[in-house]
Amino acid sequence: MNEKDLAVLEQYAVTVRETYRGRGFYVCVTDQGKMILQEYKGSEKRAALQQRLLQHLKAEGYDRVDTPVTNLEGCVVTKDKDGNRYLLKEWMDGRECDVYRQEDLRQAAANLARLHKLLRLSDAQVQYGEGLGYPDVVWRHNMELKKVRSFVRNKKNKTEFEFYFLQYFSMFHEKGVAVWHALLESGYETLRKTCRQEGQFRHGEYSQHNVLFLGKMVGTVHFEHFQQDIAVGDLAHFMRKILEKYDWEERLGRMILEEYNHIRPLSEEELEYLKLRLAYPEKFWKLTNRYYNVNKAWISGQNAAKLVRLVAQETQKDFFIKKL
Repeated sequence: MNEKDLAVLEQYAVTVRETYRGRGFYVCVTDQGKMILQEYKGSEKRAALQQRLLQHLKAEGYDRVDTPVTNLEGCVVTKDKDGNRYLLKEWMDGRECDVYRQEDLRQAAANLARLHKLLRLSDAQVQYGEGLGYPDVVWRHNMELKKVRSFVRNKKNKTEFEFYFLQYFSMFHEKGVAVWHALLESGYETLRKTCRQEGQFRHGEYSQHNVLFLGKMVGTVHFEHFQQDIAVGDLAHFMRKILEKYDWEERLGRMILEEYNHIRPLSEEELEYLKLRLAYPEKFWKLTNRYYNVNKAWISGQNAAKLVRLVAQETQKDFFIKKL
């Protein structure tokens, strides 16, 4: 974004007093409080549903969210003269969740459980369609891994990362295939059907970066990846992000799970789904995907180091999942 993008602010019923750059957006100090202006790539229908979902949270008493603001024409998405699209959203000052403060992690887990109890719209399945189911996502990822293996095998001069990738491919790919089969035999489809019936949504990208501490209160921002989907997917994403930094420490994982479960108890089917989400070698797929989609001449030695560390963590990760 650059300063010419700020011209779209003229299409809103706000008086802007000051602007400054944030991380991927502009912070706007207005007569109606702080807001942020950011580029938007999704559809207008999705943006309207995002606004509706967050307005629902506010009506239920959870008002620490970045709700999109409607412009003068009554639209959520605003276009500039070049056709670029933007969202103006309410904002709040706060500090991000610190992954090395366990009290922050405890509160973030409890916050997610409270969020999930409210993130539902009864007629959402009519208003907004569904995406791919998780078994389909896993199947695609597994096929992508095989595609990259074929590519690497045919290379003559292999990098350190490529040697490690071929060395450990079978271990991770077999785990991915096992998760896919287990999903097909699990209660996943029953969970997904219940999710549709209840209009359950999830944040879609619940991580430490999107949890803000506002004094004694906790807020949640950046709902751009929201989905009508099984809520436990958020918990799995959050736990994976944190526990990878702690080498899958059992005590910490148990604390996060217990804080969540205390507010929103997990069913046996949800716990099974959580285990399968955590068991999938997501980090291996991400490293592979990043490698395949960038210029191979720019591959950093850090990628090889990350892969070696990932392999070293697998035993502890397997132990943690067993303990669940």
